[in-house]
Amino acid sequence: MQILINNEISKTNKNILYEIIKEKYPKNYRDYVLANVNGKIEDLNYQVFENDKIYFIKKYSHIANLSYESTIALICMLAIKKLYKDVKINIEYSVNDCLYLSVENFKISHKDVDKIKNKMEELIEKDISLIKKSYRRDEALKIFKENDKIDKYNLLESTDLEEIYIYKVLGEYFFFTNSLCPKSSWIEEFDIIYYYPGLLINYKKNENSKLLDFKEEINIPKIYERSKRWTNLLGINFASDLNNLVKNKKIESLTNVNEAYYNNQLSKCAKDIIANNMNIVMLAGPSSSGKTTTAKKLAIQLAVLGKNAYVISTDDYFLDRNKTPVDENGNKDFESIDAIDLNSLNEDLLDLLEGKEVVLPSFNFVKGIRTLSNKKIKMTENTILIIEGIHALNPKLTDCIPEKNKYKIYVSVLTGINIDSTNRISSTETRLIRRIVRDNKYRGYDTLETLKSWYSVKLGEEKYIFPYQNRADFYIDSSLIYEYNALKKYALLCFKQVSNNSKYYYMIDRLKNILSYFVEMEDTKIIDDHSILREFIGENND
Repeated sequence: MQILINNEISKTNKNILYEIIKEKYPKNYRDYVLANVNGKIEDLNYQVFENDKIYFIKKYSHIANLSYESTIALICMLAIKKLYKDVKINIEYSVNDCLYLSVENFKISHKDVDKIKNKMEELIEKDISLIKKSYRRDEALKIFKENDKIDKYNLLESTDLEEIYIYKVLGEYFFFTNSLCPKSSWIEEFDIIYYYPGLLINYKKNENSKLLDFKEEINIPKIYERSKRWTNLLGINFASDLNNLVKNKKIESLTNVNEAYYNNQLSKCAKDIIANNMNIVMLAGPSSSGKTTTAKKLAIQLAVLGKNAYVISTDDYFLDRNKTPVDENGNKDFESIDAIDLNSLNEDLLDLLEGKEVVLPSFNFVKGIRTLSNKKIKMTENTILIIEGIHALNPKLTDCIPEKNKYKIYVSVLTGINIDSTNRISSTETRLIRRIVRDNKYRGYDTLETLKSWYSVKLGEEKYIFPYQNRADFYIDSSLIYEYNALKKYALLCFKQVSNNSKYYYMIDRLKNILSYFVEMEDTKIIDDHSILREFIGENND
């Protein structure tokens, strides 16, 4: 049989992807977790056909990493169930690149950790096949009901999905939105960490690194737990709860409550800024985290408390596009701090601190040039400057101002509703959906351009943003629990711009899969005109 692998013609007598990988990469075949086959993501149990166009995907890429994570979580859940029988395990969120799992009906103790890890190693060594099977809607509903998987039953009931894939492993049924590794033996170096009242799975995230020691992030997990308590209070735990609100036309009340929750964070932040007598506020966050809206709404909260707050966007200090620095591959590096005119920014800040009037610049993203705006500002004793941008927590950005004089805020999609008890959505994917919609509407980029740049965006975040997030004095969660329902119709329109022949189509395939579990909110006019979501979907009259 003749197939095309990574643009090279290959001949093989194998017809299953993982067998082909073993043949082609005998020493490191476990490095590959998924394959892009004719533009669609397939697991390695996929049966190959003549002339298939195949790209193998390493487990350290984002989409394959999610599959690897789900696979190791399944092995962990199997181990716990074998040891402790009638327990329910929930996949919750990521803590410093480790996956947090909680356990119901049983209290995990520190003495259980070694038992769980040993049992996982046994299961891995058995080389258990992990094969998904397609079920009709009625068949899947019956399986979920008979096996007490009520969250999955409710999910399927709340959507119009007619086909669903389920894994049956050692007599247990599992449902994952990600494809899994083909066999348990694909799982390599890992560790299990006691993290009261649950546990963490630690595994390698980078190809050339060792398993990293776990270092706790103090603030981010607190935000997750705070959000979880709040959503539990509202009776909203998974996608099905949101879907039912949309279908029963009761979602408007939630949108208003969610806006109040978000604004309450800003109110607390504003009071803390004033209590600490700060007049320079640095507000940072990764791409599409809602920095612009957060900065503007924070300025309003400060005004309520009697302060004159001005927002300065570092995006307006971008170098003209023809002067943007390039990365090691010769591509324009828009994520680099050196893509900003640091001299002009610092000179304007010094002038403002010295009481001079400054005319702020404005960057035209469509034309790729910086011009002067008609916005003039001047500081007084009652003025607070809010400087927002992806690099705002990096001392290099504003090295003219001592660190002790800066109040630092980190804003991002720090939480979000999970699809069900075993399927979480990464904040990275939420931000990508937001960015696709926003770039189409406001930045002059079509979806394909956004996808092409996303890899460098992610690299930039790892290099320039995430290392500084723990320096913040205050953390703001910009997620809206209903946003997948609201973004769906806008995103699906944008997705149509990418042909299924594109090498980036697999990313669209993944995002469409996520959104398929959410019922579309048809009337987005009910969303507040000043909502953070308006930064992405536009105003009601747009």
